[in-house]
Amino acid sequence: MVASLKSDCALFSRLYIACQTRDGDLENFFKHENHAYLPALSQLGKLQLGTKADLTDCLEKLCTSKGEPPTVDVIILDGAAIVNMLRPVGAKTFQDYATLVFLPYIKAQLAKSNS
Repeated sequence: MVASLKSDCALFSRLYIACQTRDGDLENFFKHENHAYLPALSQLGKLQLGTKADLTDCLEKLCTSKGEPPTVDVIILDGAAIVNMLRPVGAKTFQDYATLVFLPYIKAQLAKSNS
């Protein structure tokens, strides 16, 4: 902790002197954070790790929920991506996977189009 404070003091001193020698605006200098590490993002120089769940509250405020999705004429489906996305829950064979998981998903997606 003491080493960090000394380092911050040395950095602050160098920045302050550089601002004075270059005829910088000292009021503008003091408006900004003058740290080696941003305090909002780090704790004593170590990056604070966040979680995705922490971001959901912030992001939900920015998003507006839309009612029904628009009706479309064409839907493009990537079969390889769908196979990787869908979990084969309850399917023991490929035929089971096709009838229980894959085809119901495809039919549900196609029901959303006009054609």
